[in-house]
Amino acid sequence: MQSPDEFDSALVDSSGCEKSTRVQLLQRFYDPIDGSVEIDDIRVNQYNLSWLREHIGVVSQEPILFQ
Repeated sequence: MQSPDEFDSALVDSSGCEKSTRVQLLQRFYDPIDGSVEIDDIRVNQYNLSWLREHIGVVSQEPILFQ
């Protein structure tokens, strides 16, 4: 997946299409077995983990409300 720098990106697809897996790979919850995941041609394992998780957001189908 590629996205122009000046735009925010959204990953939208039907249920069961690996969206959660892709986001988890981007946020380094686990590393790919084969291939690589890159942002701006830099592998995500070279980014600071805190920075990645601060800059990649997730909006779930199920709303979560805090009091």
